[in-house]
Amino acid sequence: MEDYIAGVHNAWLGERLGFAAFSSRAEAEQDEVLAEKWRLLAKLEQVTGERMAKVLRAHGEEAEEEPFIDRESEAFQTYLTLSHVEVTGYMRERVLGALERFEHLLATAPESDLEDIQFLVDHELALLTFVDKEADGDADSLGGVQELLSF
Repeated sequence: MEDYIAGVHNAWLGERLGFAAFSSRAEAEQDEVLAEKWRLLAKLEQVTGERMAKVLRAHGEEAEEEPFIDRESEAFQTYLTLSHVEVTGYMRERVLGALERFEHLLATAPESDLEDIQFLVDHELALLTFVDKEADGDADSLGGVQELLSF
């Protein structure tokens, strides 16, 4: 159970980092259509992070409201310095790694956490669909994200 809680905590931290990076990308984006996409992605990260915080609290763990985010780190700065096409390519590898970790969490989650951990996996699948559709120039790249946010 200790490894499971550590994994949920890491997922929560990752969602907070994603929220900060995607929000910053939206603010820096010159193209309003792209900025809106990044705002929607940030919202998904926020909602997913809130769900992970709820899981942590249910297990008696702390979920600080604002963990330290190193905005000068290479990973964070990558979201701000690459072109939209380049950053979605960069995201793809990160999403695939997270998806593997989150599927492991789902396999080990207690029954009481299944819905929230499934959402964690589903959100990563929606991000993967987003980056793949963006690479293909598909205008409907946010369908999965919007579906998750409509719950």
